[in-house]
Amino acid sequence: MLHRGIALTVAVLSALAFCTGAGAQSLEIITNANLKAYTASELAHGAPSIPVTSRALYREALQLLREGKKEEAVRKLELSANITGDYAAPLFTLARIKILSASPDFLPYLIDGCKRVIVSYPSQAVFAANAAAFLIFTVVGALLATLVALLVKYWQLIDHKIVEAFGDRFTFPPARWIIGIICVALVLMRLGFALYIAILLVALWSFLNRREKAAVLSLVILLSAASVLARSSNMLAPAIDPRSVTNRLALVNRRGADEDCIARIRAIEGKAYRTDRSFALGTMMYRIGHYPDAQAYLLESVSLSDLSASAFVNLGNVYFMQGDYDKALAGYQSAVELDSASAVANYNIGQAYIKKMLFAQSGDWLERANMLGIDAFRSAHPAIGLRNSPVYESGFESGELRSIAALEGGARRKILIGEMLGPYLLFPFPWLWLLFAASLCAAMILARKLPLTWHVERCENCGSATCAACGNMQTGIRLCRDCAAVIKDLGSVKVMEALLRTRRQRVASARQRSHRRRTLFFPGASHLYYGRTAPGVALSLVGAGAVAILVWKGAYFKDPGAMNTVQPLWMMLFPLGALCAAYIASFRVKAPQEPRNFRVFPPEMRLQERGIVKEQEQPKAAAAADPGTEPSSSGPTAVGAKAGARAATGQTKPPAREEALVGGIEKGSKWH
Repeated sequence: MLHRGIALTVAVLSALAFCTGAGAQSLEIITNANLKAYTASELAHGAPSIPVTSRALYREALQLLREGKKEEAVRKLELSANITGDYAAPLFTLARIKILSASPDFLPYLIDGCKRVIVSYPSQAVFAANAAAFLIFTVVGALLATLVALLVKYWQLIDHKIVEAFGDRFTFPPARWIIGIICVALVLMRLGFALYIAILLVALWSFLNRREKAAVLSLVILLSAASVLARSSNMLAPAIDPRSVTNRLALVNRRGADEDCIARIRAIEGKAYRTDRSFALGTMMYRIGHYPDAQAYLLESVSLSDLSASAFVNLGNVYFMQGDYDKALAGYQSAVELDSASAVANYNIGQAYIKKMLFAQSGDWLERANMLGIDAFRSAHPAIGLRNSPVYESGFESGELRSIAALEGGARRKILIGEMLGPYLLFPFPWLWLLFAASLCAAMILARKLPLTWHVERCENCGSATCAACGNMQTGIRLCRDCAAVIKDLGSVKVMEALLRTRRQRVASARQRSHRRRTLFFPGASHLYYGRTAPGVALSLVGAGAVAILVWKGAYFKDPGAMNTVQPLWMMLFPLGALCAAYIASFRVKAPQEPRNFRVFPPEMRLQERGIVKEQEQPKAAAAADPGTEPSSSGPTAVGAKAGARAATGQTKPPAREEALVGGIEKGSKWH
């Protein structure tokens, strides 16, 4: 057992010597004298992570990549990743370099980078805040763009009723300008996206079909759910505010002990943070070697709450550095009782037993520390390998910082997401669901209570707006004033359908030429205009997301501990490419083609007309059998047949143009 303990001791000391040597060699990569001095000072003051140096090295590496110095850039990126445990950018850049070099080694870098973003605090909080802001802004933009596209689609119906209702009352401005003036006035009033969405919901709901209602309602429900859950975003706010209690306590994980850090932690007030404040101050005092003060603060922390394993670990470290290994073991044992899976506590117990020359016990505890993941702890706190420390200290775990942030955010009066969206919505975001609910209720009530005389529908031939005041139902279908004028005084169903088809195609051609100007204001508008609702909403989401990335340059909320870095080119090219692709897809959509032999009249009219024609043909056949009898075109049978045809179409006057038009059709005239 003695030999085993001696061998283990030699191995541990060799590992520590190797880590120290590697760190010293790595620091030579830092060429800036001030940055190197700062890094050495942070290590001397016990910093477990050096984010400032890491971010500075990352910027230098990006510059070297632009200059084509790939190998030197890779070394700086590796050091940038190795002196901080929560900065993922250098790992992602290393993964990208490996991918471009067709190397399979990119996967470990990519996985480690994702772990740092998802697991570590405050990276996860900043990422979650940006993701929530991005998704909400995207849905708001897509909903507004969808409603504006539907307004363009149903503009003619709304405008028609305004003209019909107020055409006799207004001479200037013309009635057809009223709806346009209203829209321009609303835009100039700058009411905010929230009220614009509410107004459009009320104005358009009665005109939408089922698919359009389902799409709009889905987006409204998503925004309403985000509005209801908006207050929970406050737990992310402390991670973004550098003056927050959470960020000041997190200095224990990100900085070495100096007067500035200690002063900022001392300024924390409130009984709720007293335990964590004492732990942070005790840890900082331990790092600068003020062991009596460190002991006092840590004893205060464990007396206020004896549930913190980290406080017992650091208290044991204070006794360890003072040479009182029995008290150090007592502190570590208390930490193990609270958290049996603490790799740091088990490792430190092994180190204390080495000092007591109990190598067998030390070997057992060190082996247990390895099983519990002491290597993972070193990876999460890589700066530990840059200094020769016999025992490891504990800082705030990510879960502890989340709890502190939740406590601090719960006392916050303003809503984080509401502050971000305030300049755009101009309405309290937590109450947005109530505004949408009121708008939908008002829209449904208005659709049910609207008088029939105010109902506007589309002409069943050309699709133009028509209503009860100007529509024509004499032919069995709803026709607008212009379509009814085209077939006025005609009795032949064949002629009327030919004339209506000609007008329908002419109107459709003019409408198709003008729709490009109206629907290219945002991706997806053309699809919504032509009734392709699902692709239209999807393209609207893509367009709104691309605009959000371009406006925010990839992130709305910044990590307060991060340095300003140059945005990679792909952060602009990717959203620009997505926006261009969405516009191309929207531009290439074609209007749905109607069948060539489309007939608008009900079949009963054609059957009735055929019966009348047969009655006309019977006297002609009798006259052909008896040559002595010549049928008269003005006889009662012919007159009755024509009258019956006019009665079938609801006409009272004889069709003056019918014979010429029928003759034109019989001679092979084509109606387009």
